[in-house]
Amino acid sequence: MACTFPIANPNQETNQDWVVLATGNQCAVENSQQIVLKSEEAFNKFWEETFSGFDMPPTQASVDFNNRWVVAAFMGMQRKGGFSAEVISLTEKEQSTEILLQHLKPGPDCMSTMAIEFPFLIVSIKKPSSEEISFQVMEKVYTCE
Repeated sequence: MACTFPIANPNQETNQDWVVLATGNQCAVENSQQIVLKSEEAFNKFWEETFSGFDMPPTQASVDFNNRWVVAAFMGMQRKGGFSAEVISLTEKEQSTEILLQHLKPGPDCMSTMAIEFPFLIVSIKKPSSEEISFQVMEKVYTCE
């Protein structure tokens, strides 16, 4: 089975609302979920658990937790390839911050690998003024021609 490991984004800028730290289709997280990490200790533990079982785990991205948090989105087990996740928007409100995610899924006309995958997205976000983070997930089926 081929494995795709996350790659740090070479164009990271600290003034962006979010920066992609890693994305891929193989990790140790089997369920669909979103996680917010607010400390370096929590991030280190998360990274180790997320990529446990890999012979050559990816290099962990560096994050300044004084100014940023890490958000991870997992799509769970998928029985074929072509799935991915992306951040659509980040809206800071008075009492909370809302993150809108989009799960992309291949349409019935798309050819894709017949392999079990675990798509994920890991981003850093500017540290919000509120501790409360909420997620909304949209699903989008794309077509192939």
